[in-house]
Amino acid sequence: MTDYKVVYSVSDNSDLIPRALDSIRSLRRFIARDNVIVFYTPPTSTENYRALSNLANVIKTENITRPFDTHGYDEKGTAKGVQRYGEKVHLCDVDFPNVVFLDADTIVKKDISPLLDDDFDFSARAPKQIEYIFNPNVWTMMFKNINKHPVPMFNTGFLIFKN
Repeated sequence: MTDYKVVYSVSDNSDLIPRALDSIRSLRRFIARDNVIVFYTPPTSTENYRALSNLANVIKTENITRPFDTHGYDEKGTAKGVQRYGEKVHLCDVDFPNVVFLDADTIVKKDISPLLDDDFDFSARAPKQIEYIFNPNVWTMMFKNINKHPVPMFNTGFLIFKN
C-alpha cells in the first residue's frame, strides 16, 4: 500500500488535458489508480472527464480563487490576461497524511516514493529562472494583503506535504 496520494488539478484550457494524461500514465507505472486524484475544474468536458477517469480518481469541483495571470502584469499590477489551468488549493481537501502535487506537464521517470523518506513536513522543487514571467512586487503584495511576511518563491509544480 502506498502511503501517499498524488494530486493533480486541471481544466480544459490550452493543451493541459493531453499533458495531464501523459503525466498520469507515466506516474501509473509506479502507483495504483486509487492513489491518484485529479481535481477537474471548469472549463470541463465529458470526453476529457472520461479520459482522466480511466487513469485516476477524478473529482469535478468548482474554482474557488480568482483567475491568475499567465501573460504578465502591466505597470499598475493589473493582469494582462487571465486563465484557469486548475485549482491547486483543492489539494488541501485531500484527507491523507502525505500528499504530493504534480503539475500536469510532469513526466515521472522513476518511483517518487523515496522522495518522502526524509523527516520534513513540506518540500518543493526549486524554481527555474522565471524572471521573464515573475513579478516579485506582486508576490510581495500577496503576502502583505494577508499580513504575512513573504517567503521565497518556489516552483509549485512539484510539492510534497507530509504529516
